[in-house]
Amino acid sequence: MKTNFKTLIFICIATLLVGLVACKKDPQTTQTTVKKPTVKIYDNAISVSYTSANVTGEVTDEGSSPVTDRGFVYGKQGEARQDTMYCGNGGGEFPTRLTNLEPNTMYNCMAFARNSAGMAFSGKATFTTLSIAQSEVATYEPTSVTHTHATCGGNVVSDGGSEVTERGVCWATTPNPTTSGSHLASGSGTGDFSVTLSGLTANTTYHVRAYAMNEKGTAYGEDVTFRTIDYSAPTVTTNNATSIEATTITCGGKVTSDGGATVTARGVCWSKTSQNPTISGSHTTDGTGTGSFTSNITGLAQNTTYYVRAYATNSKGTSYGTTQQFSTSKPTYLMSEGGTVLTSSGKFYDSGGPNGNYSNGEYFVMTFKSNLGAGSKIQMTFTRFETEGVSYDYLKIYDGPTTSSTLIGTYGGFNSPGTVTATNSSGALTFVWRSDATSGIRAGWEATISTVP
Repeated sequence: MKTNFKTLIFICIATLLVGLVACKKDPQTTQTTVKKPTVKIYDNAISVSYTSANVTGEVTDEGSSPVTDRGFVYGKQGEARQDTMYCGNGGGEFPTRLTNLEPNTMYNCMAFARNSAGMAFSGKATFTTLSIAQSEVATYEPTSVTHTHATCGGNVVSDGGSEVTERGVCWATTPNPTTSGSHLASGSGTGDFSVTLSGLTANTTYHVRAYAMNEKGTAYGEDVTFRTIDYSAPTVTTNNATSIEATTITCGGKVTSDGGATVTARGVCWSKTSQNPTISGSHTTDGTGTGSFTSNITGLAQNTTYYVRAYATNSKGTSYGTTQQFSTSKPTYLMSEGGTVLTSSGKFYDSGGPNGNYSNGEYFVMTFKSNLGAGSKIQMTFTRFETEGVSYDYLKIYDGPTTSSTLIGTYGGFNSPGTVTATNSSGALTFVWRSDATSGIRAGWEATISTVP
């Protein structure tokens, strides 16, 4: 069988080309191999909150050239959209915090690293952000509870993952009050807070709960009860008299507590017979409210002992101070009356009075004591003094309530005592008058009675 010439020529050329290809050197054997980085993500170290997550990646091998970029790509599971967080360059670990995440959402995350050969990715890590809950709040025990007020509060322990926009307390006379009823706000955020409730009813049990609001709703603390204080009758004291005359007494009292209710009347009541006078008998009305007040008692009998005490009235009742005993004075006192006199004013004469002489053969003892109470001392100012002479007719004055007290002096003739003031604790002065039986008589004396503190 003959071979076609053209066929022979084709076979030769093909054989030659195959030989040339076989003899040509492989260009790959003369180039350097290029390598991407190696990167991983630590999915077991991921920590999450409501809107953020802490993640850590690591470039374990930078490859054939330095890593120029590294970071994370992340997005919601099931969505194509991805966000990128760049974290510098180079090898090693690179922790970071992913923010602005959505609560209660699953995310996919991969670490990446890039060099001149290209970008490499780690395996995929998956995490789920925390779900937002209602805030957590505690109720504190109320303090400073009065008839109509109480200080209440609480503590927002946790915001539940969402900002607390309002916090406060709510209250009612029934259990578990809510913000749909009486409530009082106290700012926002977490931490301690307090408010003062007012306008409460006395002697009433209240329920109070702290509350806190976030986007998830309103959370309440435990139900705590307290009872407002009941009203009581006022507290009042009786003052000592500041002036006692023949028919008038100036005294008063002090309302030290209103008992939680307004004092609608106050004053003093008095009696000649009862040691515990009440407002059902003689009394003054001297204003309202707490504090000191002055009372003027008029129309009294001269030289008479009275029992006086202050009173104060509110809606709960009437209270009384301690009883004080006062004796009215009289315009004049004669030495011949003798005995003990309670007074703070008036005139003191010998037995002849303002216009007559004393008599022969007199012997009288008379003690003057202040009727203004403890601490007040009698003072006598002699404006006229004339006796027969100290050897015949004389006046002795003692600094005290008896003739055993300290002798101040013996006075006769025109030797006037002048002004004599008691210095003893009783505040009394005692006078002893003696005139002889046969000598002449004189005009005697006149003295003005007063008191000093």
